[in-house]
Amino acid sequence: TVDQAKWIVENLNGNVPGHLTAPVKVVFATPREGYTPPIDTFFVAGLPVTCTTEQATRAFAQYGNVKQVTMMPVAPGKTTAAAFIKMETADQAKWIVDNLNGNIPGGLTNPVKVNLAGRDIKGKGKGMGKMMGKGGGKDLMAGMMSIMSMMGMMMESMGGGKGGGRYSPY
Repeated sequence: TVDQAKWIVENLNGNVPGHLTAPVKVVFATPREGYTPPIDTFFVAGLPVTCTTEQATRAFAQYGNVKQVTMMPVAPGKTTAAAFIKMETADQAKWIVDNLNGNIPGGLTNPVKVNLAGRDIKGKGKGMGKMMGKGGGKDLMAGMMSIMSMMGMMMESMGGGKGGGRYSPY
């Protein structure tokens, strides 16, 4: 299953399994060109600065099954918080991005910015997939997020970074 494959990549890559003597490299195969893998995690900015994991879970659980919430540290002087939220399915995450970006989720008082993790706000891939070639980041496998994209989104939520309507760590 996909979950078993994810577990293998996450737990064996860079480790020495079983009776082997050297670390192994385990990665997902590159999908065919034009394939855009589903992403079940989104980034949300504009949460109340006092927002807890439990409050974020409640705010987004009304739109699907929240599997995990990772609150980002709030930079001193900032008035909003941000989080990565993993949903049960990619369809749930996509629905939230399509319907809540720029809107006020139930239970909150201000509009939020929402986009799929590993994607800029225009939906194009970011990070390693983009740097490695023609796929423009579309070759990222489900569940794998680009570190550069995550850093860019965190910087944006903390008031750092720059760029014309996209998240960037630079």
